[in-house]
Amino acid sequence: MPTAEVCRRHGLSPATFYKLKTRYGGMELSDARRLKALEVRTAVQKSATVAAG
Repeated sequence: MPTAEVCRRHGLSPATFYKLKTRYGGMELSDARRLKALEVRTAVQKSATVAAG
């Protein structure tokens, strides 16, 4: 399936598609899930630090 078709179906621009491909392209699903969990945990810690300060 051409890249343009994938982008159209998912509502992405080609630039966003390639940016995401560069960032996540070589990851296994478990790695991507672990990264997402770390990003969420970091966001929670930052908000807790701001609220405490």
